[in-house]
Amino acid sequence: MGVSLDWAGFIHLRRQLAGLRRLKGEGAGRKLPIRPPLLLRMAAVLPGGSRWHALFVCCVVGVLGMLRRSNLVPGALSLFGQEKHLTRADITIDGAKYALRLRGFVGAVPAPADAPAFSYFDDAGALRSLSFDALAAGIKHLVAAVGLDPASYSTHSLRRGGATWAFEHKVPTLLIKATGDWSSDAYEAYLTLGPGEKL
Repeated sequence: MGVSLDWAGFIHLRRQLAGLRRLKGEGAGRKLPIRPPLLLRMAAVLPGGSRWHALFVCCVVGVLGMLRRSNLVPGALSLFGQEKHLTRADITIDGAKYALRLRGFVGAVPAPADAPAFSYFDDAGALRSLSFDALAAGIKHLVAAVGLDPASYSTHSLRRGGATWAFEHKVPTLLIKATGDWSSDAYEAYLTLGPGEKL
């Protein structure tokens, strides 16, 4: 047609519409947190294979580190950057300080030090890395497998779950903020009390 569209304008329009929905009281449906007790339930239904092992270890690290998905895995392997994403060199095993699941993962899926931290072997035996989409789909699969609504969880549930779990266990909020690398007080929106702890 010969018409050139400025796609950047659509991004601004989407943001404006989202702001209007918030003003009208239609909050962005926050995803539920994935806390360690849910991780244990997910571990019980974990399918076999190094891809699932990588996905589960990624979830554990995401929760306990309160990490953004962009720090855990690249959008695609071609977007992987050692300065932004975790690598195998970032994983060290020091005595009994680390969970057996992590120790087992590093031993079961050997990879070069500069490989993405959450690498796995595909069916052909080639080393691959989890991506945003694979992490999101895997979380939804595991959540559904334990009988919960997968629409209520996302990759952001890991970060939120870590902050919530730390808050429930009386970790000082400034330490939660520092661990999760929040530059503002936005992290306070993630701190969710369990049903038995609400006033």
